[in-house]
Amino acid sequence: MRKSLIFVTLLFAPATGVAQDEAASIELDNPGFEQAEPGSALTGWGGNMLPADGDVAGYKAVIDTADPAAGSASVRIESQGVIDAGKFGTITRALDVTALRGRKIRLTGMARVDSPAPKHAGFWLRVDRPGGQSGFFDNMGDRPITSGAWQSYSIEGDVAADANQIVFGFLVQGQGKAWVDDFAVEDIGPMDLPHFEGVGTPVGPTRDGSVEGDVAAAPVTDRGVTNLQALARVYGLVRWFHPSDQAAEADWGRFLIGAIPRVEGAETSTELATTLAELFQPVAPAVRINEIGDAFTVPLYASTRHLQWTYHGFPSPLSRAYSSERMEVPAAKTPSEIAENITEKIAIFLPLSVPIDDSGSTIPKRDTPAVESGKPEGWLPAGHDRTTRIAGIVSAWAMFDHFYPYWDVVDTDWDAIFAPMLQDAALASDDIAYRDVLLRLVEGLHDGHGGVNYRDEGRALLPLDWEWIENELVITAPPAGAPDASGYRPGMVVKAIDGVPVQDAIAAKKARISGSDQWKTELALSRLRYSHEVGQRLLLIEDADGAQSEITLPLSPMSRDERVREPKPDVVSELEPGIVYVDIDRLTDTRFSDGKAQIESAKGLVFDLRGYPKGRYAYLSHMTDSPIRSAEMNIPSQTLPHAQFDSWQEGGWRITPALPRYTDKVVFITDGGAISWSESILGTVKANGLGTIIGVPTAGANGNVTTFRIPGGYQLRWTGMQVKNRDGTQHHILGVQPDIRVERTLAGVRERRDELLDAALAEVKRQMAED
Repeated sequence: MRKSLIFVTLLFAPATGVAQDEAASIELDNPGFEQAEPGSALTGWGGNMLPADGDVAGYKAVIDTADPAAGSASVRIESQGVIDAGKFGTITRALDVTALRGRKIRLTGMARVDSPAPKHAGFWLRVDRPGGQSGFFDNMGDRPITSGAWQSYSIEGDVAADANQIVFGFLVQGQGKAWVDDFAVEDIGPMDLPHFEGVGTPVGPTRDGSVEGDVAAAPVTDRGVTNLQALARVYGLVRWFHPSDQAAEADWGRFLIGAIPRVEGAETSTELATTLAELFQPVAPAVRINEIGDAFTVPLYASTRHLQWTYHGFPSPLSRAYSSERMEVPAAKTPSEIAENITEKIAIFLPLSVPIDDSGSTIPKRDTPAVESGKPEGWLPAGHDRTTRIAGIVSAWAMFDHFYPYWDVVDTDWDAIFAPMLQDAALASDDIAYRDVLLRLVEGLHDGHGGVNYRDEGRALLPLDWEWIENELVITAPPAGAPDASGYRPGMVVKAIDGVPVQDAIAAKKARISGSDQWKTELALSRLRYSHEVGQRLLLIEDADGAQSEITLPLSPMSRDERVREPKPDVVSELEPGIVYVDIDRLTDTRFSDGKAQIESAKGLVFDLRGYPKGRYAYLSHMTDSPIRSAEMNIPSQTLPHAQFDSWQEGGWRITPALPRYTDKVVFITDGGAISWSESILGTVKANGLGTIIGVPTAGANGNVTTFRIPGGYQLRWTGMQVKNRDGTQHHILGVQPDIRVERTLAGVRERRDELLDAALAEVKRQMAED
């Protein structure tokens, strides 16, 4: 439900500071790289550097005496050869964690980069916890080093009480050079109380079971649902749009944990209004929460300077495309307050901008501390605790309500979804059951990027490949790794998995997957192959004659590149004289460089985009004679709540022509699993007529992903921008539409034919014949 806003113009008007502990240096061996010969390889550090005489593509780190930041030497990290997209080079060092548990540390160093700068360069610091859990990680992803002059950079992070490793270093991604010097690590005092929500909170299980302070599962009464949805509405407005210093500094996860029992227990509207007002006054002293019709007063302060929240997408360390800030604005140019009903009987009056005094502090001030969690000292939120689970639903529901960029095309009643999700969270049996509730909440976004990061789904994988063809789960690459697997062939149909009919197993997976139907099907089939644990699965198989048999297949650890796949031609290969096939799913920048001559001389080209690109999209530059644009990639600018966007900042690709010009006899193959970057490529092809697209609609989920961490170690992810076709029409959910629709058939699989590739080859030959 989108709310109507009433704007009220108000004026508001004086604040204080804190001191810090002294830092204690931690001894490092040779932090300035003075103890080595000029030109020699770096020793005493880990990482993935090539040896001094290495002649393959990668990175080298050598001692450089030219222009160090201090002393007589620095380290130069430089790329060598063609670097595949996503690859990086890093130097690495570890610290003894024993004396640093429970402390905050600061990593500093000097660095500069060559021009043009690498794709990314930065220091990094990581704290590991047991079970592969992350305690802290920062690689300067949101503030890369771009200066050619020596400058000092720093990272601060907390070392968890159960940390088992501290690792730090410097990384370079992409082509280029960087110099680094004078590493230092300092203990700067006790770690902060861990925030229960937002950036910096760890992702993953915080503990294995219930502890003292946890609340057992129990249903929420009808009155409780009304109260908690009112809390969600107020929390969302104040948390994200009220720019007071108190609200900006609050630990909102801890606030929710403490507020939920009080709000849920309110028995009347009067008690609810009083409770909400008492809870929010310390963090938002200018906010008023009253029963509708009650009189209230708003203090006035004389100030011409105000602060206001401004968002460019939802900020996340995952993407530098998005940001937020409390901007100083002239008071006369800001809508000072909104009025909104949060229940049928209660309204909130919320300043969207607040005045600041001469020191830059917001007015009015309030020294009353925010509500505490009410939990025992050292308690951490987890999915085993009912209050944590409710806090997560309140937090996630409110955040999506205000920032999801596709409410204009998604048919979901977001107000109505709150009550069932809240009830299911309150009754969830453990942290995994709660994760599944969150997945069903995110499913309501219909966003193929949507999901919940918590525990790895696992890398134990069935040794076969399958697709959904003619409403059947069809084996396209026969099973391997089982003694009796030799009799199984492509085209056999899986009827049941561990005794569960295939249709039911797929439906259960799709209920926890967000996105278009074509994407949900693709991802459900993928997840049916995976398991969190090594083991086995029993499959009921039916052959072409209708005879059924059972086969037990192992679930074994396997990387993405090791998984069993249906055979395809080589990455760059000639299908017929003059017609070259390029598999973009396997095309690294190195393979592209190696195959350039074949591609450039081809009379016809078939690009296979059934998968996710590994390399860059340089080939598109060779398909045009004039500059071209990709689909629209629009980042919302926002100062108002409820996804009311002020404007859109268009991003997207701008591609300039490059020589040699490829043939114009080009076909792209795609399917429902082509998502995100794949769709950026295909959207560019479609918008500019760079080739004929064959297959079925793509996933319909493109644009940079953003994330948010809610209490308990759960990280939500979704698309943070709005992508449209270049002509302004809808892409989300619909995907890139093929020019020629071709679907696989059961008969084709049994004959071991790739019908999409056959159709692409036929189309290229038709175009060549016409020419």
